[in-house]
Amino acid sequence: MSHHNALIQMLRMLCRLDKLAVTQRAFAELGMMDGTVVMYTAMIHTGGEPQPRAAIVTNMMYDLLTDFL
Repeated sequence: MSHHNALIQMLRMLCRLDKLAVTQRAFAELGMMDGTVVMYTAMIHTGGEPQPRAAIVTNMMYDLLTDFL
């Protein structure tokens, strides 16, 4: 056996990569991954809030439906 514990190091790295992927997906669903860091910071400083993707889709569908009715 290696004294560097390569298997443990690889498993730890894969676990961390999985956690990063989940975090990225959650941030994207909350609308926090749209645009650049500068755009996001400017939006926050002007009092804006990130809009979750579900809210964006719902708002777009509502607008489309109100146009037809």
